[in-house]
Amino acid sequence: MCSSGLSIAQNVPGGQQEVRAAGFGLRKRGITLLLIVVSASGCGSQEAPPAASESTADKSPSSVDASSEKSPPAAEVQPAAVGQPAIEESSEAVSSPPQVDPPLPEADPAAKAAFESLTAAGVSAEDMEAAIEKLLEIGPPAVPVLVEGLQSSNELERELAAMILAQFGDNAAAATDPLIASLQDSSEFVRANAATALAQIEGQSKHVAPVFGALLDSEDENLQRMAVMNLSVLEIEPVKPLALKLSKALAIEDRDVRLAILDLLARIGSDAQETADAIRAIVTTDDAELHSAVDAALKQITPDAK
Repeated sequence: MCSSGLSIAQNVPGGQQEVRAAGFGLRKRGITLLLIVVSASGCGSQEAPPAASESTADKSPSSVDASSEKSPPAAEVQPAAVGQPAIEESSEAVSSPPQVDPPLPEADPAAKAAFESLTAAGVSAEDMEAAIEKLLEIGPPAVPVLVEGLQSSNELERELAAMILAQFGDNAAAATDPLIASLQDSSEFVRANAATALAQIEGQSKHVAPVFGALLDSEDENLQRMAVMNLSVLEIEPVKPLALKLSKALAIEDRDVRLAILDLLARIGSDAQETADAIRAIVTTDDAELHSAVDAALKQITPDAK
């Protein structure tokens, strides 16, 4: 399911009544994806399908248990208006027409079949992986099928559709409006992956920054990590209001996350002055890179301090 150079964390196998799903991070072009791996007891809030006959454990490093998903809805984000430019018979210059999403390509029957296989009750780990690989192989013609999945009343289908679109990069541009609507989904995983998909589409930082900001408050530390890493690739202006939340996330015992937060706070600059004490509290003993990052952030945040 993963191409060369991508780092995948391990799914946690669990009892049928204990683990519904697992999310794991995947780095792609600077973006961290939260993938949903259905365990023996299914995913989301839907009734669990029968247990697969073989183990769903992946042979990779670490994992996330999503069974305790309780976080509040993401901050409300309104999609940009989409319309057609008015036609005026005038010699005067007119403003540029609003940006309109590219039309959805025609749905591929093979994509529909693959998505139906992916979400079938009792799907095995092998069939699930094959279905995901097929959808990624089909590419843009699979987008209409995934958009339909995003709009399903079935939470599992929405989670899987968002997960796959997050791996499409800017090939998911035709799904921009449905993805923006999914930022209000009741599932934390749909919101996270919809935001991740949008983060890879030009001009969407203003929509996704508040969603990643809300995920910083998640009870799931891996969702917090994902939010930090994805905020680090956005334009900095919509990230500025999140400075205090980012400083609280410095409590995460993860060196890469702390380095990413320090870089973000340095980019925010003087607007992040209230975070200076939290930065100074970081222990940098025997870590020259972290020590340099702390110094660099403080210089940007408090340039007049001695």
